[in-house]
Amino acid sequence: MKLVGVVGLVLLTVLCIPFVGPAVGLATFVDQAQPPGRAVEAEGVFLNVYEHAGEGRDVVLVHGHPGSAQMMQPLAVALQALGFRVIRYDRAGWGHSTQHADDVPVNPTRHALDLLVLVASQKLVRPLFVGYSYGGGVVMEANRLHPELVQDMVLISSVGKRPPPREPSLLGRLFGSPLFLRWAFGTDMTARQGAAAISAQFMHPETPQPGTLQGFLATLALPDVPTNWQRERQERYMGFDDYRPADVQGCVLVVHGEEDQVVDVDIARYLASTIQSAQLHLIPGGGHGMILARPDELALQVVAQERTCRGGGAS
Repeated sequence: MKLVGVVGLVLLTVLCIPFVGPAVGLATFVDQAQPPGRAVEAEGVFLNVYEHAGEGRDVVLVHGHPGSAQMMQPLAVALQALGFRVIRYDRAGWGHSTQHADDVPVNPTRHALDLLVLVASQKLVRPLFVGYSYGGGVVMEANRLHPELVQDMVLISSVGKRPPPREPSLLGRLFGSPLFLRWAFGTDMTARQGAAAISAQFMHPETPQPGTLQGFLATLALPDVPTNWQRERQERYMGFDDYRPADVQGCVLVVHGEEDQVVDVDIARYLASTIQSAQLHLIPGGGHGMILARPDELALQVVAQERTCRGGGAS
C-alpha cells in the first residue's frame, strides 16, 4: 500500500506541475520569447511583424513549423548588416500572431494567402522571398498563386515531396494529443526537456548561437500554441504530396544541409531538378538547424541569389 501511495503522490505532483510551476518560479522559459512587433491585419487575423531597416532590397523571411519569426532573427540581422530591408513575421497561429477561426482550413495555401496580403499591405515591390523548412512550402505555394508577385526565391532546408508518413504508434498519438500538449507546454520544466529532445535532431550536427534555440522553442509555450500544433498536424498538406514544384516559376535557389536529419537532402535535389532553372547549393556538414547556427553563411547565399535574379541569371 505504501508503494501505491508513493506512486500516486508522484503522479499527482507531475500532473500539477503546469499549475504550480509558475507559482514556484519554474515557468521562466516562456520569458525568453521575443516580445511582439507590430500587428498587420490580414484576412481574419493579425500577423505579428518585425522589420529590420535597410536601404537595400526588401527581403521577406517565412519561418518553419513549428516555431515563429524568432527562428529567423539571426538571418534577419545578418541580412540587415549587408544592407537589406528585412521583414519577418509570425505565421497565423504561431508566435504572437492571432489564429484563424476554427472553420478556416489551415494549410500552406492559407499561409500563402496571408503572405500575399502582408506583401500587398506593406507595399513591397518585388521582394526576395526566403522560405525556411515549412516556410519554403508556403513560398512555393504563394508563387503558384501569384507568380508575377513572388518571382525571386531562396528555399532553405525546404519541405517538398516525400514518402507518406508512417502511421503513428499509440505512444506517438498520445504525445500528439491536445491534452498532453496542453500539459507539456504548461511549465518551464517540461519545455526545457522538450528543448533537449528536439535539439538533438533539429540541430545535429551543429551548435546554435547562445540562447537562440531555447529562445525559439520558448515560443512553443505561448498561449494557444498546443491548439495550433494540433490543427497544423491535421492539415491536408502535412504529407507534402500536394506540393507542385514543377509549377514553380521564377528565379529560385535551393539551399540545403547535407547532414539534415529533419528534411532529407534528397528532397532538395528533387526540388532543384523539378523547378525550372532552379539552382542547388548543398552545405557540407549543414543540418536543419543551420538557420540558427550558420546565419552569416546563409545570408551570403541570399546575397548571391539576389544578384543572380537582379541580373537576369535565371528565368
